[in-house]
Amino acid sequence: VLNVAQEKYSLIPINLLLKHPFNSLLYSEKITAPTLFLLAENDFVIPRKNSMRLYNNWKSKKSMGIIPNSDHNNLLSYENSFAIIKQIDDFTK
Repeated sequence: VLNVAQEKYSLIPINLLLKHPFNSLLYSEKITAPTLFLLAENDFVIPRKNSMRLYNNWKSKKSMGIIPNSDHNNLLSYENSFAIIKQIDDFTK
């Protein structure tokens, strides 16, 4: 959250205002559960480079699905999003 906010509001001291920075990269090295990353094709909130940095840093078993024609707020509104989510069952076996 901190990195995304700092990129979007570079003139504001986000690190002083943000109570919970949610440093996902820090925690990603400690997670051992299989993880399915779902990305919106046109996410206007989380830049793709941030999602890819987290995905590439993830240490446990992982898979990625990109929901076509979706954005940050309607990721699960598309019929094909549930087909991708269905991969979770196969992925975690």
